[in-house]
Amino acid sequence: MKKYFSFLLVCISFISFGQGRGEGSYFQQEVKYKINVKLDDIKHEFAADESMEYINNSPDELSFIWFHLWPNGYKNNNTPLGKQLIEEGNRNFYFAEAKDRGYIDGLDFKVNDQPVKMEYGTSIDMCKIYLNEPLKPGGKITITTPFHVKIPIGVFSRLGHIGQQYQITQWYPKPAVYDKYGWHPIPYLNQGEFYSEFGSFDVFITIPKNYVVGATGDLVDGEAETEWLSKKAEETNEMTRIPRDTTFQPSSSEIKTLHYHQEKVHDFAWFADKRYYVTKAEVELPYSKRKVTTWAMFTGTEARIWKNSAQYVADAIYYYSKWNGDYPYNHATAVDGALSAGGGMEYPNITVIGKTDDTLMLDRVIAHEVGHNWFYGMLGSNEREHAWMDEGINSFNENRYMDTKYPPEKTGIVSTLQMQGINIGKLLGVEDLSEKYLFDLGYRFNAVQKLDQPVDITSSEYTTTNYGTIVYGRTAILFDYLRAYLGDTVFDKCAQKYFEDWKFKHPYPEDVKQVYEEVSGKKLSWFFDDMIPTTKQIDYKICSAKLGDRMIGSEPRLEISPNFFTSIKVKNKGKISSPFSISAVKDGKVIFTQWYDGFVGNKNLSFTSTTDCDYLKIDAQNVMPDINRQNNILKMRGLCKKTEPFQLKMFGVLHNTDKTQLFWSPVIGWNNYNKFMLGVAVYNNLLLEKKLEWVVMPMYGFGNKDLAGGASAHYNIHPDKIFQTIRFGVNAEIYCYSNDPLQNLDFNKITPELTLEIKKKHLRSTLKQTIAIRQLNIMKDVAAYDSTYVSSFQYDTARVVINDFTYLLDNSRKINPYNVALNVQQGENFVRSSITANYQVTFKENKKVLDVRFFAGEFVDNKNLADGNLFFNASGATGSHDYMYDNVFLGRSERSGFLSHQFAETEGNMKVYTPLGRSNTWLASLNLKCPMPGKIRFKLFADISVIPKDAALKQTTLYDAGIYLPIIKGYVEVYFPLLMSKDIRDVFYANNTDLKNPTPNNPDPDMVKRLTRMIRFTFNIHKLNPFELVRNISL
Repeated sequence: MKKYFSFLLVCISFISFGQGRGEGSYFQQEVKYKINVKLDDIKHEFAADESMEYINNSPDELSFIWFHLWPNGYKNNNTPLGKQLIEEGNRNFYFAEAKDRGYIDGLDFKVNDQPVKMEYGTSIDMCKIYLNEPLKPGGKITITTPFHVKIPIGVFSRLGHIGQQYQITQWYPKPAVYDKYGWHPIPYLNQGEFYSEFGSFDVFITIPKNYVVGATGDLVDGEAETEWLSKKAEETNEMTRIPRDTTFQPSSSEIKTLHYHQEKVHDFAWFADKRYYVTKAEVELPYSKRKVTTWAMFTGTEARIWKNSAQYVADAIYYYSKWNGDYPYNHATAVDGALSAGGGMEYPNITVIGKTDDTLMLDRVIAHEVGHNWFYGMLGSNEREHAWMDEGINSFNENRYMDTKYPPEKTGIVSTLQMQGINIGKLLGVEDLSEKYLFDLGYRFNAVQKLDQPVDITSSEYTTTNYGTIVYGRTAILFDYLRAYLGDTVFDKCAQKYFEDWKFKHPYPEDVKQVYEEVSGKKLSWFFDDMIPTTKQIDYKICSAKLGDRMIGSEPRLEISPNFFTSIKVKNKGKISSPFSISAVKDGKVIFTQWYDGFVGNKNLSFTSTTDCDYLKIDAQNVMPDINRQNNILKMRGLCKKTEPFQLKMFGVLHNTDKTQLFWSPVIGWNNYNKFMLGVAVYNNLLLEKKLEWVVMPMYGFGNKDLAGGASAHYNIHPDKIFQTIRFGVNAEIYCYSNDPLQNLDFNKITPELTLEIKKKHLRSTLKQTIAIRQLNIMKDVAAYDSTYVSSFQYDTARVVINDFTYLLDNSRKINPYNVALNVQQGENFVRSSITANYQVTFKENKKVLDVRFFAGEFVDNKNLADGNLFFNASGATGSHDYMYDNVFLGRSERSGFLSHQFAETEGNMKVYTPLGRSNTWLASLNLKCPMPGKIRFKLFADISVIPKDAALKQTTLYDAGIYLPIIKGYVEVYFPLLMSKDIRDVFYANNTDLKNPTPNNPDPDMVKRLTRMIRFTFNIHKLNPFELVRNISL
């Protein structure tokens, strides 16, 4: 029996070990830092030495310790920071010179004065030191090293300098966290913050005497420095106007060493600038009544809005303390940072704020950054793995702060969209919508396309857009929802208990859930297990309501007694059984609200109101992240009981979910045949995708005195697998394309189409694959001719049907982007295929690019093909050669004059026009565009096409070259051909008999006339379709 009992104990031990330390008792390591640092403000670098006592509070022996060397993130393009910045489309760091980058070196780690082995991790901003002897549980060691940091310029990320303003952050060798899940070495990233061990800091900063320094911690023996700062604050308060002069005065020849000490923090940052003005305030904490000093340090750049900034810090300290728990430190500081790399960043006791433009935004950003003293500052969660626990919860508190401190009209969209006295918000129909609407709008923009991501994934997995809309925005919305469900009193008790239990510790998501469920007494799995870690969506629909035996909705009018009992049928169309509220609304005001627990499917709910109402509404307070708010209402009387009030809005962009909206805007246009056109566009959406989207744009042409314009309707589906988007619909348009003596000739184009976007493996991928299938039905008026080709002044309608298939592979990466399109077209008497590839070579030396384009096409079938416009064309297409009518031409049928020089960059894409190079068999071409030296705006181009030999050609290779001016790159460009092959030149002179023929002694006698007639331009206005621009917004 004893043998079996011993075996059982061994099994239990192994089972416990197999479960991991995640199930064991809580522990955390401790680090006590002492750092001496001296700034060199000429070379923009500092030398330092570091000594730390590392205390192993874990139950494990440690044979090595991971360290972060985050300044090395700025060393080259191969670091995780360098790679991430390029992924995000930021090329500044990629092109930066060595002198503008940063790094850390001079390391010489020792443990208890003995050298140790160091090796870098997967990147040079992490290293591992091997201990000479294992560090036992409860043991401690002293780790020392000198180090030197070259400070990068402050336009890349958080560490940096702008001139002699210094933001010294993530600057010293720092142990990684070792917790119940093991080691957490993390590279330095711009998108993705930190996870660090708590401890104490003693930091000695040596710097020229006239620098104003703000830092983590309290000054030790710093009475003289504190008095100097206080005096500067008095001087600032007495100034009626602070000059905007931001020049740096010479550094003092005297130096000072400032000693800062702080307990129970996990980081230390410091900021220095000789130009700083200083303000000072004080706040009494709501519970302990202890007083905290607040400081603000700023330059003259935005001094007009920074005058009250110390008070903003004080206000934030007060309200965050009230809702979560008292601030435990003696001071808090906000500094004005010239860092263009971000709007703000937080560190213990101190935060840096970027350019903000107005006082309201400054107050908001200061509150947010000061709030981080709670969320990740004292509640030291893993920001890299669970960013919502700091950024998200903090954003919720930030919104609550603004809502508490300011009336709605000050914090809503109206206040942020006003421009030069014009109320843009009202113009767009959103004058009554709160700031939370922006968070909800940002989330829904991607969520309706199933491009959103869960709240709880690692920071580096998010797309740039989702990092803002999900981590900050959606989490804030979710906690506002939870607060509404629990009520302020219970919610605040939960928040305060969470703070009290986990301050100065490392909480995980399960710890937050445990506290909120324990305090509220409610099961919150719908919140912490569904809404946080998944992309499941909420969508409750109100179906009907019953008063006794009378069903509301079956009668146009229903008299309701002052006291009534209603049964309401609700359907859960979403995938989360979350709680929701139903409210009775009278005269636009909520008179009664009742909450219900979530359910699956349909359910009849009892609802009791003490008075008559106009309508019932799910989530009348707009606190739920409901993906579809257009099915939340049921009117008690009248027709269209489930439809919100109708609104026709001019220039509609943003959606008001309390309305059934249509938008309209005036439109104008011009071509050489319709002449000036005036019309109106009516559409049902612009910014947020709807399943069914449509636009109608009738116009009147004052030249041909007839109607023109277009219309489209599309339906969007977003499956869970294979395809990201299935979009099918139809486009239609009618315009005049030519003038004839007796009749203007119109073309009508109707194009049913299907677009399939293949789902990416990772949302951050820049690789996009699209399949487009279209059928172009083109009907155009044509003049009839007799057998002698003389117009009979009779007109007919010609119809062309083309089936078009395209596969597009597009890599939109910021360095060396490329795309490849495979196309097959089929029509009467022909089948043709082609490949078009574009590659952009990025030159690191001068930040310029070489554009390379390749085209190859072949007719698979061309039996009896008589229409020459369908042939492959070596020249970029003129209007008459744009046989699919895909491009907008101002003079589609012009043969001479200015408008005839417009072309589209298609097929062979030679910039010189020539009737040569048209082929009904095959064609291949190569096109190059490259910059000129220096800052010259003109660029060079060269084209070469290879075609089958025929009777008209002496050469099978055609070429041209010249210069071009990209007035608006990709939209309006002007080309000047200077060099061309002999066949092209001979045909040109044959068709321009008024020009003098070239001779050996005078090869270009009429150069000016020739160049004038050869100039061509692109005018790609069709690329500015606002609906397509919104659809193609990059993540």
